[in-house]
Amino acid sequence: MVKFFSTSTYYPDSFPTCALAFFLRYTPPSPFTSHILSVDVLSRSLHPHPLHPSLPPILHTTRLILKRGNLPSWAPRSLMSRSESWTLEESAVDVHGQVLRSRTSNIDHTRVMRVVESVDLRGEGGEGTTHETRAKVLSTFGGAQLGLLGFGVGAMRKKVENWAVGRFRKNLERSRNGFSLILSLLRSHRAALISGAPAPLLALSSDAPDFSTPSPASSSASSDADPGGIGRWFAP
Repeated sequence: MVKFFSTSTYYPDSFPTCALAFFLRYTPPSPFTSHILSVDVLSRSLHPHPLHPSLPPILHTTRLILKRGNLPSWAPRSLMSRSESWTLEESAVDVHGQVLRSRTSNIDHTRVMRVVESVDLRGEGGEGTTHETRAKVLSTFGGAQLGLLGFGVGAMRKKVENWAVGRFRKNLERSRNGFSLILSLLRSHRAALISGAPAPLLALSSDAPDFSTPSPASSSASSDADPGGIGRWFAP
């Protein structure tokens, strides 16, 4: 049985600010990311917009994320011997449509369960941004076992799925708190740039896209110094 979960949050911030916060949400000094052990960008590229080549290109990013968690006491140690989990995050940013879509899924512990998280960030015409999250949890414990073992396998799958949904709800709250913190820091940073005051501490790591210069791994669509004027997103 597949478990589904969805939630939606509205932010008064513009889409560009929320898109940047998405890539910076695991960045220090956030106290909500202590469970994130590493974040690595596997690829980042610009692709021509499907509607018209003159429109700002689509930014595609793939990141590998290592997270630390807590295994339940009843977890089968033969299948889940460690609490860390590798996840793959794939995202696409459409500047013209003001939409960011991402899909994250675990690439280990797949013999026990598979969790797929989908995120949509949508700009509301300059009046804010809607953040929608959907999750699908499917336990694959026991494979395709049937017969006498079928009942026990089914019960364990249900237990795994219920635990995974509960953990996802708890982690989602922490993730949203971290996202809100980064948005707050970005607001303060932008206000400081406008006023000339000292900017707050915010580690803009190399994990975040550089919107002022083309990506080294980009396609031919990124040959311009600033494709589609993306650098103007974050201008004071």
